[in-house]
Amino acid sequence: MTILKQVRIKHNKTREEMAKELGVNYYTYRSYEQGIRVLPPKILKEVLLLRGEKEDKKLAEILEEVYK
Repeated sequence: MTILKQVRIKHNKTREEMAKELGVNYYTYRSYEQGIRVLPPKILKEVLLLRGEKEDKKLAEILEEVYK
């Protein structure tokens, strides 16, 4: 199970809702969740923040610094 699907299920959201929240269209989101496309750093950062683990917040900060 991908991190996207884990976060989506944790927050009881549909794929459509997650796509909208992340600012991508449904089909792009679906391909990320299925592992067909690689998550861009900007989207990964948002997903890590949504997941909310302490380590995830640190990684999100690093991504923000590296991919300004």
